[in-house]
Amino acid sequence: MFQKLRPLENEELILRDQGLLEQVVSWRPGYLHLTTRRLIFAQGENVTFERYLENLDTVDIVERKCILSKIVPQLRIASNGRVNYIAIRKADNWHAKIYETFIEFDLNGPGK
Repeated sequence: MFQKLRPLENEELILRDQGLLEQVVSWRPGYLHLTTRRLIFAQGENVTFERYLENLDTVDIVERKCILSKIVPQLRIASNGRVNYIAIRKADNWHAKIYETFIEFDLNGPGK
């Protein structure tokens, strides 16, 4: 059963765009959301990936194969020993905005 996409108290949406989440051997389409507290990937209202920003170990951009073996920039998100890949347009903008959010909201995220 999937968790429903719901904002937390005092949480604001910063970015939202379509993307693909790698799950085992397939790619799941959906929307990536960056809020003031979390990074969330959802298919409709169903959350398939959620990480609190302060629990992230690293967020990098890597070039990897995606659908039809096309190589595209992807976010590599490491948290608690797990690594997830999300293919999204303008991955460099997402990467920068995630780090800006750590600074702006004084969160203990990657590199702290």
